[in-house]
Amino acid sequence: MHSAERMASLRLVRPDERFMMEPPPTARAFPRWLWGVTFVCALAATVALVWWSGTADTRALRALPQEQRRAIYTRTIEILRGTCDPAAPRSLRDFCRDQAQLAARLPECEADPGCQQLVRRHAFQPRR
Repeated sequence: MHSAERMASLRLVRPDERFMMEPPPTARAFPRWLWGVTFVCALAATVALVWWSGTADTRALRALPQEQRRAIYTRTIEILRGTCDPAAPRSLRDFCRDQAQLAARLPECEADPGCQQLVRRHAFQPRR
């Protein structure tokens, strides 16, 4: 700091004048636009994290070997047709809805129109 700058910060106070301390000048405040950018980035990261964790089950199912996935698909469809069709009793509606949601996550169901119809019938049952 130069002596001229140091002198500029000094101020004389008369005896009958009340001394008021001025707040020190802030050293480069974080710009307001940078706060906005930080907020938008944090919000985008949060949304991405929620989406990523919400699709984790689907990614895990699709990562299974085809024969395991096929066995899960076959068993889930058998449960839906045998236990839940034509209309699931109230006590089994949640179970049938879960089974339908599981079947919908499997790629085998996407290729089978019969599976998609079965899933629609059970996935959108009214809740108690």
